[in-house]
Amino acid sequence: MKPVRNKQPDIPQKAFHNNLKDRYGTASSLQGAIYRPLARFKKKLIFLSCRLRLRYVHRIVKIGEQVTFSRGFKVFSGNENIIIGNNVSLSDVLINAGSTSEGSVIIEDNAFFGHKCMLLARTHDYRRFGNERILAIKEKQIVIKQGAWIATGAIILGGVTVGRNAVVAAGAVVSKNIPTLTIFGGVPAKRIKKID
Repeated sequence: MKPVRNKQPDIPQKAFHNNLKDRYGTASSLQGAIYRPLARFKKKLIFLSCRLRLRYVHRIVKIGEQVTFSRGFKVFSGNENIIIGNNVSLSDVLINAGSTSEGSVIIEDNAFFGHKCMLLARTHDYRRFGNERILAIKEKQIVIKQGAWIATGAIILGGVTVGRNAVVAAGAVVSKNIPTLTIFGGVPAKRIKKID
């Protein structure tokens, strides 16, 4: 017979940070060091997984209220050029933002993402070769407007604005702007229908 493990009770969001401090003590311990980056976002974030690698979150320039992440969320580069609004569900998104404001990633209020989506504001110059191609990085802004839904596995490339309440179908690769209240899907993504 397998031993029964005591399951940790759910902790209300307001008590989450105080509980961490009580459990892990001072920041001199390895676990206590986790408390410092969390404290900055008190009452702002809901973490769906405590194993989330906080280094991807703590340098993001602006994060709104009630933003959710899950295990697998990652920022490849450009934390300082990412802006996230309120009530955003990022799930396990990969964000590759630029090192300048030209490659910023802006996600407005109430946008939400399926699993394994990618926001890629950086690319390489295909006209170069060898090492030059690796080092020649081009950056273009990505904007996800209010209420947009980016479904599982979708890829949003640099220079794209996804309109308000628009839908990007699962597995789509988006290289052009998507108008408000429109569904796009496919590779490359094309208009499927207008939302009435």
